[in-house]
Amino acid sequence: MKSMLRYIALAFVAAGCSGSGLECRDDVDCPGAQLCIAGECVAFPEDCADRECPDGFVCMEDVCVEKACIGVVCSDRQVCAKGRCLPRDCDSKRCPGLGEVCVDEECIPASCVDVPCPDGERCAGGRCYPADCETVMCPGTGQVCVDEQCVDRGCVGVSCPDGHVCAGGHCYPADCEQPCAPDEVCLDGTCVHAGCAAVDCPAGQICQAGTCVDAGCASDEDCADGDPCTLDLCIELGCYFRPVADGTPCEEGRVCIAGSCREPDCLGDGDCDDGDPCTRDRCAGFACRHDGVADGEDCDDGDPCTSQSWCRGGACVPGAVDKDTDGDGFIDAACPGGDDCDDSNPNVQPGPALCNEYGWCWMSPLPQGNDLYAAWANSANDVWAVGVLGTILHWDGAGWQLVPSGTAENLHGVWGASASQAWAVGDNGTILRWDGGSWAGIQSPTTDPLSGIWGVSAGDVWAVGTHQEGMASSDVILHWDGTAWSDRSIGGTYGLGEIWGTARDDVWAVGSNWLASAGIVLRWDGSSWQQVAIDLPSAPSDVWGSAPDDVWVVSGSLLTDGFIQHWDGQTWTSASSRAEASIVWGSARDDVWFASVLGPCWHWDGSDWEAVSAIISSNSACSVGPDDSWAVGLGGAIHHWDGNAWTSFRATTSTSGTSLWGAGANDLWLAGSGAFHWDGRCWSRAEGSMVGIDVWGSATDDVWLIGGPYTGGGIIWHWDGEAWTQTFESSSTLIAVWGSAPDDVWAAGGEVFEGVVLHWDGAGWSEQPSATAEWLQDVWGASADDVWAVGDAGTSVHFDGQAWARVATHTAENLRGVWGASSDDVWAVGEAGTVLRWRGSSWTVVPVGTFESIESIRGRSADDVWAVGGNGTALHFDGSSWSAEWLGTASTLLDVWPGPDTVWIAGSSGLWRSGD
Repeated sequence: MKSMLRYIALAFVAAGCSGSGLECRDDVDCPGAQLCIAGECVAFPEDCADRECPDGFVCMEDVCVEKACIGVVCSDRQVCAKGRCLPRDCDSKRCPGLGEVCVDEECIPASCVDVPCPDGERCAGGRCYPADCETVMCPGTGQVCVDEQCVDRGCVGVSCPDGHVCAGGHCYPADCEQPCAPDEVCLDGTCVHAGCAAVDCPAGQICQAGTCVDAGCASDEDCADGDPCTLDLCIELGCYFRPVADGTPCEEGRVCIAGSCREPDCLGDGDCDDGDPCTRDRCAGFACRHDGVADGEDCDDGDPCTSQSWCRGGACVPGAVDKDTDGDGFIDAACPGGDDCDDSNPNVQPGPALCNEYGWCWMSPLPQGNDLYAAWANSANDVWAVGVLGTILHWDGAGWQLVPSGTAENLHGVWGASASQAWAVGDNGTILRWDGGSWAGIQSPTTDPLSGIWGVSAGDVWAVGTHQEGMASSDVILHWDGTAWSDRSIGGTYGLGEIWGTARDDVWAVGSNWLASAGIVLRWDGSSWQQVAIDLPSAPSDVWGSAPDDVWVVSGSLLTDGFIQHWDGQTWTSASSRAEASIVWGSARDDVWFASVLGPCWHWDGSDWEAVSAIISSNSACSVGPDDSWAVGLGGAIHHWDGNAWTSFRATTSTSGTSLWGAGANDLWLAGSGAFHWDGRCWSRAEGSMVGIDVWGSATDDVWLIGGPYTGGGIIWHWDGEAWTQTFESSSTLIAVWGSAPDDVWAAGGEVFEGVVLHWDGAGWSEQPSATAEWLQDVWGASADDVWAVGDAGTSVHFDGQAWARVATHTAENLRGVWGASSDDVWAVGEAGTVLRWRGSSWTVVPVGTFESIESIRGRSADDVWAVGGNGTALHFDGSSWSAEWLGTASTLLDVWPGPDTVWIAGSSGLWRSGD
C-alpha cells in the first residue's frame, strides 16, 4: 500500500502537485488539504477539469478523488467511494455518469455516498439541493435545482467552456451542425440526450434518457405516443421522445412545460400583476412570482391626490394628500376640490378666464391667444401688453386681465409714465390713452400706422410710424406736448418702427426703406432730428439703452445679415459674435437682453455675453429690474424672467379644433388634432392618435368621430363611454357625421368626382348612392327619413328614408354647414357669407351682412341659432334677424355648439365660451 501511495504521490507531483517540504508521520501533521506521502506533505490542486471538487476530494489527473480512496485499487467495473469499491453499474441499468456508482440499485454520484438528504432534496457534489424548482419540476432523479435551474447532478460545480454543456459530469459540444435541444448534447456529430452521452448499451438495446431499452421501431410513426408535448422519433431502431420547447401550445388554454401539457400560470410578466405596487411581479417558468421590495422604495398607491408614497412592511403608504406636482400652490384638478388643469406647468393656474366686455371668454389657450406686439412695465405690479384687434392685457402682480380698449385696430406700441398715465398706438393712426380707469381714443393727426411710442414724461411723448404710397416709404413722427398731438415728420424716405430715449434732448428712432432694403437711425437733440452715421448691413428693428453713452441698435432680418451694434458716446462697436437680434431691452447698463425669433436669448452683464434660453415668437419685451422681465409674442405668448430662468406664462399647447358636440354642459367633445373632452373643469386629450374633422353623438357613451391620420381621411372611430375604437376605414375623405339614433348614423364626404355618403345600421357601415358628384361638407336631419347633406358648388341632397335626391339651392357657392330646428325650418351656410333657409318647399337666400365664409351653423331652437366663420365672424339669429357677436379674434371660427347654459365656439387658434 505504501508503494501505491508513493506511486500516486509521484503521479500528483508530475501532474503539478508539489510537496511543502514538511516532514510528517500522518496526514494530521500536514497543513490544509495536503497529504502525508512517504514522510512528506504533498499539496493537491483544489479544482480539476474546470470543476470544483467536493469537500473531502482532491484532484488527481483531472479527476476528483476522495482522500479516502487514494491508494484504493478497484476493478474496471467498480468505482471507489468512501474508501470502498462500489459497482459502477446496477444490475438493471447502466449508470450514465462516469463518476456515478450503484448503491441499492440506484445510480448516485460517488461524492454522495453516505450523504443523507431530507425529503424533497437530492445529493449532488457532496451536498443536498432541492429536487424541484419553485417554478418547474426537474425530470427524473438525475437532476437537482440550483438557482431555479434544473441541473444534471453530476454537473453541479462543473464549468464548461463556451459552446459546451455538461452531461454526466463531462463537457460536450452544445450543438452539432443542426442546433440541439436544451436537454441534448453533441456526440460524434449527432444530437443525443444528455443522459445518454456516457452510456454504452449492449447489442439490441438503445439509450433513452439515460436508460438502455430494447430497440423496437422502424420509423417515427411507430413511436407516436399521442403526447403533444413530445417529438416522437425513431433513432437507431429505438423510440426517442424528445420534449418540445416550453410554451408550445398543446391544448386550448394549455402549453407544454418540461414535456407535460399544463395550464400555465402566466406567459409573461404582464400576466402576473397582482395590483400591489410593493411587489416585483415576474413570470418564471410559466409561474408567477411576487417578490417584495425594500422598505422606503417609492410606490404608486393609485390615489391621484397623493404627491408621494413609499413601501413599508409590504404595503404602499401614502404621503401628502394634496397633489401639486408643479409646486405652484394649486391642487391638481384630479383631486377633490382641485382645479389646476395643467399641473405640469406652474404658470397655468386656476382662475377666471379672460373675458371681453361682451361676455366672450378665452378657454384655450390661456390666458388668451391673440398675437401680442408690444409690452411696457411701470413697476412689478403694473405691466401692459398690447396686440391684434385692440387687445390690451394688464398684469397687477397677481394675474393678467383683459382690459377693454374700445378699438378693433391692431396695436403695435405701448408706453406709460405712471399707473394712471399710459399710451398705446396702432394701425390707422390709432392713439389710446389710459387715465387709471379706462382706455379712450385720442384725436390723431395721421391715419398712417403707428408702430412705436416712448416718452420722457406725461407731457413729452413721441410716436413713430410709416407712411406708404405705392412702393415708397416715408417717416411718420408725432409729438405730445401735454395738450395735443402734432406732426413732426421730417419727410425722409424711411419708415420708422421703434423709438426710445434717455432725456428730452436725447431720443432715438430706427426704421427702414423696404424698397431699398436699407435702414436708418435718427436722433433728436432737443431741436431737430438728425441721421446718425452708422454702418447698417440691414434695416434695424429695435433700439434701447440705459444712457446717452450706452445705446444698442439691433436687426433680426430674415432676408439680410442681422447685427448688434453698441454706441459708447463716441463710436459704434459691432458685437460680431452675436449675429442678430430682433429686440433689445434691459434695466441697466449691466443688464441688457437680446432676443431673436429664430435664435437664442442673450444676456449682457456689462462685460460678457451669456446664452440663457430661447424665447419663442417674442415681438417685444420690457424690464422692471434684473430679476423681473417680460417678453410677449405670437399666439398670446407671455414669458417671464424671475432672475433665474425664463418661463412661459401660458398654456403650453392650445386646444383648438374643427367640430364640437356635447351630451351636456360638463360632457363636451372637440375634434381636432386629437379628441379632446371637457368635464366641466378641464379639457383633456383622449388617448390615441385620432385626428378629427367632425364629431357627433347620441349619448355620453355613443359618440362618433370622423377623421384620419392627418387632417383628412376616411377613418371612423366610436366612443363607448370607456375608450375610442376604430370601426371603419374608407379610401374616400370623410368630413361630416350625424345620426338620429345609435343604429342610424350618416357620414358624408367625397372622392374624385363623387360625393360620398355612408350609413351605420347598428352592425356595420355601408356606402349609399349620394345623388351628386360634388363633395359633401355637412349632414343633418330632422328624423331618420328626413336628412340633409350640403357641399361644394351649392350642392344640397335630401334623404326621404328610401334614397338621396338632389335639391336645387340656386347658388354656386360652396356650402359648409347645415342645421335645422324642424323639418320645415332648415339652415345652410357657406362661402362669401352665404346663408340659405328651407321653409318646406325651397331654399331662399337670407342676407346676414357679411361676405366672410361661414363654416358652421347650430342652434337650440328656431329663435336661437348661431353661425360662425372666417375672420372671427360670429352671428346670432333671435327669430327675426341676424346680429354680429364680437369675440375679439381674427381667427377662422370652424364650429359652434350652443349648450344648455353656454355657447362654445371652436376655431383655428383656440376655444371661446359665452353665456355662463
